[in-house]
Amino acid sequence: LFRSVYFMIDRGSPSDTKIVSKILKILQRKRIIRKGDSILMDRGYYSYENYKIALQKYHVIPLILTKSNFNKEKLESMLNYPLHLFHAKSNLKRVKRIYEKLVNEFLQKIDEREKIKCHRGFIEDFFKLLKEGLGFKQLNRYTLNSMSKYTSIVVLLAGIITHLRINSKTDFQKFSEGKFY
Repeated sequence: LFRSVYFMIDRGSPSDTKIVSKILKILQRKRIIRKGDSILMDRGYYSYENYKIALQKYHVIPLILTKSNFNKEKLESMLNYPLHLFHAKSNLKRVKRIYEKLVNEFLQKIDEREKIKCHRGFIEDFFKLLKEGLGFKQLNRYTLNSMSKYTSIVVLLAGIITHLRINSKTDFQKFSEGKFY
């Protein structure tokens, strides 16, 4: 089941790669994500640093769709033990074992990234629904208050649509093209 868990309005439209840490911090604070969870993100969030931040700081498995020049060996070399593990008051061996398990599960899922690619079309259809089906394509809003209200309504409607189980690829396509009966 696909469901959106968070939306954020940020001034200046920063690149997706720069806001991953900010998003993960909020999701963790609101207890939407927990240690060990897997999070599927679109290709716009792709960077080696974002993989590292998600694993080492937030202890979640980032399933960010990779780009064609992805180098698994480079990523593996970046995933050393974070220093904060050595400051843990609990058993160091246990903490290291938990981190290793998380990294191994992540690397296994990265190897199976072809299975993740099928979700990309689903994500694209979801955003097509938002943009074309719910009129989110042109945001002619000039104040933060107006933008917040409009975005909230569109996200609420998208949440209702997915909650009503209109969440298959064909259903999204029909709905976004105005052919849903």
